[in-house]
Amino acid sequence: MDLSAETVGNWIATGVTIEAVRDEPVYLPMDPPRALARVGETIHCFEDTCTHEDFSLSEGFLAGDVIECAYHFARFCVRTGEVLTQPARRRLLTYAVKLEAGEIYVSSEPRR
Repeated sequence: MDLSAETVGNWIATGVTIEAVRDEPVYLPMDPPRALARVGETIHCFEDTCTHEDFSLSEGFLAGDVIECAYHFARFCVRTGEVLTQPARRRLLTYAVKLEAGEIYVSSEPRR
């Protein structure tokens, strides 16, 4: 699967199809790195780097809408970016997602 990002307006083509996002987060090698996670039938995009330490969240544990960092176990809501447990103190940036012909696009700028 090619994850090279192609910018389309303020949307970035991820090269990832909706079928590729299942029970595990999917890493997106962008600047800054992002991850995709499925919660029910909805795909969410969030920054991949834990806000406590420089560690990839897509290597962590996803349960429902909660991602847990595998390094120090900080937990975040993938829908809102909210910090659920310390040691993290800053919320995750989240990004809008849209689907076109089964392919996932993410916004170039984080939600406010």
